[in-house]
Amino acid sequence: CMGNDDAGQLGNGSSIAADQIYPIRVNISAPVISFSAAERSTCAMQHNDVLWCWGSDAGGVLGNGSDTGDQPNPNRVVGFGIT
Repeated sequence: CMGNDDAGQLGNGSSIAADQIYPIRVNISAPVISFSAAERSTCAMQHNDVLWCWGSDAGGVLGNGSDTGDQPNPNRVVGFGIT
């Protein structure tokens, strides 16, 4: 991922208030088949239908069961995919 990371939306475990012009590795160990990015949050889908999201959790948009603020690491979406 690359771009602005002020809410942890790059998924590398930190929140950097500057633009990242080079790709940064996301902290997900298994292969990802697709990504979806919004202004302040990002999600990734794995081949086994496991969904991970990170970045701003304003209004609970990350699907982790709470409204926890910024999440700079991927969090598994509750109740989605194989459990």
